[in-house]
Amino acid sequence: MKLVLQETDGFNQAMTPYAVAELLNANVVSVENAFYPKMVIGINSRSEHVEIAKDFLRFALSEELQSVDTYEGFPVNAKALEMQAAADRSMAEAYTTYDIDGSTAEFAIKAYSEETANHLMELCKAATLCLKEDTQIETSLTESLQAYLNGQASVEEAMDAVEGSLKMYLAE
Repeated sequence: MKLVLQETDGFNQAMTPYAVAELLNANVVSVENAFYPKMVIGINSRSEHVEIAKDFLRFALSEELQSVDTYEGFPVNAKALEMQAAADRSMAEAYTTYDIDGSTAEFAIKAYSEETANHLMELCKAATLCLKEDTQIETSLTESLQAYLNGQASVEEAMDAVEGSLKMYLAE
């Protein structure tokens, strides 16, 4: 069993993980229907410019703006999502070679099929668990696990260090 984790920022960028999955004869799945938002927008109810803010929000969520794949996430506008899923990606294809133990092999990142585009679109539609990056937690994990990765601590010792660090942080 092989596991590859990849955060993908749009349909064009998803071409590489799908090509890797094809190479490994693997499936692309979403973990717990989770996603990282690229942007969170809100309107302060006490703002003096609520109507202008609503106009901006309407534009930000519009089909017109979200129909362009800017590598900044997937569209939340349903029509734009369908439009991007169906877009021709042949201009974004790439080919390379790689060397493993003296053998050269080709690797192709191709425009994906309609079936693959629909699969990715369904993953987007099913995304319900909004995750938020927490740099303090990432720092805690990195620092606490470093001793294990360097062979200076056991897994249990490293996990105890992570737990202690996170308990302190989350208690604040």
